[in-house]
Amino acid sequence: MDPRQESSKHASHRAFLLVGLLLLSVVPTLAPVASADGARDASISIITSPANGLEVNPGESGEYTVRVYNQGSTPITVSLSSTEEQTQECGAYSSNIVQIPGPIDAGDFGETTMNVTLTQTAEGSCDTTISATATEQPEPPETPGQPATETKTVTTTAGDGSGSAIFGVEVTMPATTKTWGGQSIVEYDVDVENTGQTNETVALTVEETDGAGCQNTDDLTVELDEESVNLDQNESVTVVVSVEVPDGQAADKYCWEVTGVVTNDPTQNASDSEDFSLTVPELHECEMSLSKSTVTVNPGAEGTLSATLTNTGNSDWSVTMGKSASPASRSSWVTFDGASSGLLPYNDGEGTRTFDLKVSPDDSVTAGSETVINILGKDGSAVKCSKELRVKVGQSYGASISVSQSLLPNIEPGSNGTTTLTVTNDGNGPDNLRVSASSAPSGWAVRLDATTVSVGSKHGSEKSSDVSVTIDVPINALATEEIDITFSVLPSSGGAAYDEVVLRVTVKAVHGMQADAPATDQTGRSGSEVRFPITIENLGNVKDTFRCSVMQQTATPAWDVHYEDADGVQFVDIDIQPRSSIEVFLVVSVDGEEELAYTRITSRITNRGDSSTADADGDGVPDNQREFEFLAILSDRNFAMDVRLVDGGLDERTGTAVLPPSGSQTYELWVMNTGDGNDKALFDLSGLQGIATRELTLGGLPVEGPVSVPVGYGIWDFENQTYLDDNGVPITSATENGAQTIMLELPNYSNTSYEARPFKLKLELKLTVNPGANTGEGGVLDLTVTSVSNAANRSGRISITLDVQIVYELEFDLEGIETEMSLTFPDRLEYPLNFTNTGNTKTDVLIFASESFRGWNVLIESDFEGCEEDASGYICEVDVGEVVPLLIIVRPPFETDIENTFKFTISVQPSETGVIDRENIEFEVLGVPSKGFLGLGLSSEQVQSGFFIILVIPVLLLFYRVGMPSIQNSMEVSRRSRKQDHVQYLIDSGHESITLTTMKVRNPVPFRNPTTQFALTMVTFGIYGLYLHHQYSNEMKRYANIGKGGFKLWNLLFFLPFFAIALPFWMIARMFGFLRSTKQLEAQTGHATKLSFGFILMWSLIGMVATGGAMLIMFLFPDLGRLEFIKMLAPAAVYMWTVFVPWKAFEDSLNASWTLFFTRT
Repeated sequence: MDPRQESSKHASHRAFLLVGLLLLSVVPTLAPVASADGARDASISIITSPANGLEVNPGESGEYTVRVYNQGSTPITVSLSSTEEQTQECGAYSSNIVQIPGPIDAGDFGETTMNVTLTQTAEGSCDTTISATATEQPEPPETPGQPATETKTVTTTAGDGSGSAIFGVEVTMPATTKTWGGQSIVEYDVDVENTGQTNETVALTVEETDGAGCQNTDDLTVELDEESVNLDQNESVTVVVSVEVPDGQAADKYCWEVTGVVTNDPTQNASDSEDFSLTVPELHECEMSLSKSTVTVNPGAEGTLSATLTNTGNSDWSVTMGKSASPASRSSWVTFDGASSGLLPYNDGEGTRTFDLKVSPDDSVTAGSETVINILGKDGSAVKCSKELRVKVGQSYGASISVSQSLLPNIEPGSNGTTTLTVTNDGNGPDNLRVSASSAPSGWAVRLDATTVSVGSKHGSEKSSDVSVTIDVPINALATEEIDITFSVLPSSGGAAYDEVVLRVTVKAVHGMQADAPATDQTGRSGSEVRFPITIENLGNVKDTFRCSVMQQTATPAWDVHYEDADGVQFVDIDIQPRSSIEVFLVVSVDGEEELAYTRITSRITNRGDSSTADADGDGVPDNQREFEFLAILSDRNFAMDVRLVDGGLDERTGTAVLPPSGSQTYELWVMNTGDGNDKALFDLSGLQGIATRELTLGGLPVEGPVSVPVGYGIWDFENQTYLDDNGVPITSATENGAQTIMLELPNYSNTSYEARPFKLKLELKLTVNPGANTGEGGVLDLTVTSVSNAANRSGRISITLDVQIVYELEFDLEGIETEMSLTFPDRLEYPLNFTNTGNTKTDVLIFASESFRGWNVLIESDFEGCEEDASGYICEVDVGEVVPLLIIVRPPFETDIENTFKFTISVQPSETGVIDRENIEFEVLGVPSKGFLGLGLSSEQVQSGFFIILVIPVLLLFYRVGMPSIQNSMEVSRRSRKQDHVQYLIDSGHESITLTTMKVRNPVPFRNPTTQFALTMVTFGIYGLYLHHQYSNEMKRYANIGKGGFKLWNLLFFLPFFAIALPFWMIARMFGFLRSTKQLEAQTGHATKLSFGFILMWSLIGMVATGGAMLIMFLFPDLGRLEFIKMLAPAAVYMWTVFVPWKAFEDSLNASWTLFFTRT
């Protein structure tokens, strides 16, 4: 088949189907049209009032209004009926409906009533169905259509009343459903009404109901405030039902029924009830506790605590932690260490969750103030629990410092400048602050009018304080100096600085000059040059330029004149550094032919840097200038000087010095006139400026100008090591013979006392290092000696090289000291030891010995004035070259008896450098045991003890001989008395075989006092107890043939080292064997005591417990120091008591047994 034909066939089928559906859809619209030609169907509806139901008391009737609406187009007649549902409750219900008379027009309604009657026992509710059948009543010729039937169901409920019954009760509740709001008790009002015809007693009860959604109410307590009420007719009363809801009650619905029963109704049918319920919602509640309610934390520090939340609701819920404070910014002080939210479990009301908090306040508040921060537990945004955390803010510390002007400019040397520092407290509490300044350069001074200030909190008005600063500028300060002084503010107790500020100080430029010409007259041969030395000193503090010029000259023609520096370079202007001087020379070329021809030259030195032309000294020369007049003379004489340094090397011209800051050294100089006649020497010192001071003295007096130095020979005094003088004037002669002639005329002349020598003048040069010099600095000092008449000859010269170094050096004096020695125990060894400070500075020296060991001990003593003893040894202040004497004491171990060698070290070290410059000396001491008394190896204590025993034994023997009979007689009387008491005790105990007369029988075994025996055992540390055991065992074996007897000789094996381990076990076996023998003796003599194995075991346990308890109690007492041993007396007494009780039991048993054994009739 063609597929296109098959598709066409299916399409036609679908078309027919669609046409059929369209026809069916128009049938409803066509039907009325169709019935218009024939009959129409009736159409009705039923409406009741009340619409759905009615409550009627038992025994009464209720009425419904019934309306039937004609919804058709023709009048109708209606037939009505009513029926009840076929249930048990409906058996007590009956209904009756009144018919609607006449037709009901189209669009109109007919109205009637229906009564529902309840019996007296009606309960519950019943459905009544109203049925209406409508029939059309058309006008002829129309025919009626199909009848219409419609139903309506109404529900009638039995009320609480009794209706017309004699007994009836109605129970109602204004509110039957409540929701718990967290209160502990929920109350319901129950209205009870007497609906009967007589006085009634109504009993009320409440029972749980299990309605839909209701849960078990076992955890809830329900109570009626009245369980029985008495009501007259129509009287009512309100009874309260209380439901007690425990904390944490689970969220759910709980249901009950309250029932009222008329108790005086004979039929017991008059009752009524009302259901009520309580809904417990999910409660998200909590309680909070803080591990710390108050914390004190310093700003910037961190405190910790924890917040523990307890679920006081009735279910698990998620809690979110928060915090609040006033102002709100302070809540940021608290942060959560870890999670800040999480599940808070219910766990039957025991659920908890802990959150860790950190507290770190800032210093925005004054120290000591308290801020309350609320720690919150929230359910969403609702706060469920909270706790106040009081944060006491500690003190923060800090400060800043500022200066009113950061630059003090152009302060004149020798004066000062002032400014003001402002110290501000940056901490949150009052504080004491210290202000310090950095070290100023040498000569400068910084003065503060206060070094500590008290300031208030930074939050107050007294947070700042001013400090006045004065900067003293030294007189020698240079204009180029510019110093920075750092001022710091720091805690008054010390520590790092809080803040710093820098003050810069500059120095004003000051000009000044001085010039000196020590030799104004010079001689020289024709054609030679004479040099006039001129010292120009720049007294200012800035480098200046000085001009040297010749103002006039008397010679005609003029001699050649120029100026040279020390290096021979000619100049007109020369620069000189501040506070320094240079030596220049006016060089004159000697001219002429005649002896003693001369020229006078006027020389002027001008400070070109000083513009001041004032003449303060009134000498006619401005203060910025100096003038000199020089005389140059033509002559053929020789003028010259030489100098030599004692200990100055091979050429006696060089020396060295190694000195510390403030250290000094003195040198001896010999100056000799090497010219043709008497002359004066000039001294020129150069070098070491700013490092050391130089002082040249003659006869103890400083040299301040030219010094006369005779030429020729002097007389040397060997005894005083100097040249003879006459009232300070040297005794000299131009020739050696002349000096010898003078020497021969001396009254005490001897060829061994004096000698004629070329004359030399002795001077001393003292070099002192400045205190501010630094280690490593140094330089060369040059001393040049010239003739005042010939300054050009500078061949007389020495030099001294200085090295500034601090040398710490200590040295032991080992002369006559033995480092290996011996002693005899127990004697001690003492020997002297000295050391010397061979360094170049005073130092504090620590003196100590190496550690003692093996009982040896080393002590160091010194009576040196500068020594003080401290924990580590001696500290001695030792100057350069001082010798410190020490006494070394070596003590051997106590009570040693073997040869022993002890090595130890004595050390000295400067406290400044410690081990670096430590000096050690090691000693070895051999300790030898003493041979003792008569070479027997006995110590003195042993010899003394022996002599004491030898003296005491005769005394004891004498006492025994004299006093023993009396003692024995006294002991016998006492023993008989105790025995009599013991026999009487046995008689009283029922032993009729003995009497008091039988006690006169003397027992071979003596009656023994337990207390005495026990005391002797304790005093002899148990030895007497062993003797008693041996004696008792022998007595039982000898007289009663019980046991094995006392100790045997072989028992001594247990005291040998190999068998000693078995000794305790053997002693225990002996003790229990002795117990068994004692009980056998009791059996033979027919009596029994409490002594038994159990008795011994019991008292052993009591002893351990009681002794341990006593020791524990004593441990709780405070420390008694040296009397601490007293604490052990109580435990010892307790232990001895627990041992004495079994001991006495043994003794009493044996005394009784032997008394019975030997006194039986």
